[in-house]
Amino acid sequence: MISVQNKILKFDFNIKNEVIKGIIDEENKIITFNAVRLNLDNLSPIIEISENATISPTLDSNHNFNNPIDYVVCAENGDTSTYTIVINNREVNTENFITHFWIKVGDKILEADIDNESNRIMLDVGQIELSSITPSITISEYANISDYNLPKDFREPTNYKVTAENGDVKEYTVFLNNPRIDAIAYGNKFYVKAKLYVLGDFLFEENETPVAYISDGVNSYFLPLLDKSYSEYNYKSRTNVIVQIPENIPTNDNYTLYVGIDNSFVEYDQPLNILSQNYPKLTSLNTNTLKNNDTMIINEKNLGVIGVQAENIRYIISPYYYWRNTTLNNKKTEFTLLIDGRTDFLINFSGQKEFNVFLMDDDRRYGESFQIKVADIYN
Repeated sequence: MISVQNKILKFDFNIKNEVIKGIIDEENKIITFNAVRLNLDNLSPIIEISENATISPTLDSNHNFNNPIDYVVCAENGDTSTYTIVINNREVNTENFITHFWIKVGDKILEADIDNESNRIMLDVGQIELSSITPSITISEYANISDYNLPKDFREPTNYKVTAENGDVKEYTVFLNNPRIDAIAYGNKFYVKAKLYVLGDFLFEENETPVAYISDGVNSYFLPLLDKSYSEYNYKSRTNVIVQIPENIPTNDNYTLYVGIDNSFVEYDQPLNILSQNYPKLTSLNTNTLKNNDTMIINEKNLGVIGVQAENIRYIISPYYYWRNTTLNNKKTEFTLLIDGRTDFLINFSGQKEFNVFLMDDDRRYGESFQIKVADIYN
């Protein structure tokens, strides 16, 4: 019986002793190869076809496969079928990135922040056990990663190596619950005796007492701890401290702040500019409890302006800026402020009873501070 079969059963290449197999789509008569930077100029394929069938081009011919080529298979009865050979010949991938890194905590998926410049991965996971965690990771196409799908101890920074298809290696460091100082309230310019409101995460445990100091690279100066706070929110441990700059600290515009526990300290990444000369110094205050139509009289040395903190808003109160009911004597030693229904920080925060008052200079450098209490002047 004459055969009616006209199929390509196998279509491969042997290149440098490596067999590359074609993917045969019989329905659409397309044979596809996914290759990486091959020389396709003169290749001889390995082809198997149906019994008693013939093929054109012939089985022993070489061809340039940089563009699609058609092969026609003719059955013994004369019926033909045409197959198109397509080789997707891409360049070697040089990318070696971690593109996603996440950990499941309870029913939440926590996605990390990935910095591909510094190769640092940061993720806050809250109060869970860090000694054995298996994260989920995706990487660049065709790349490989070390220790994938294995549990790791994340109590210390942990490394992963990603190898690109071309062999280039990038090493990432993962930080879970990384201790850090996020900010210092009111900037970085202070006089001695100023309080530093240090805002951070994971700096200490709830039952621990943190330590803070500043350094000029040679000498270190410890800062007395006035207060601390600890709270847990959105998988973070918010750890804030209030410390004070001692009066005997030398002037330096490049101090580094450190906060921590025992021998584990976190460095703040912004320099502190501290000035000890001619700092504003409170000598007397007529009262720290005020009511309607009272005048607050601040006596001090080197007075410029004052700042009042109301919730998250700072009010700079200065006679130079035409604030109502405000005076400053010529020697800059006495500052007065009349408290009434037109006082701005009281208008906007009439329900607040206590305010922090900061002594400042005209350059907004913060110095000593104190607290005042204000009765509800609108009742």
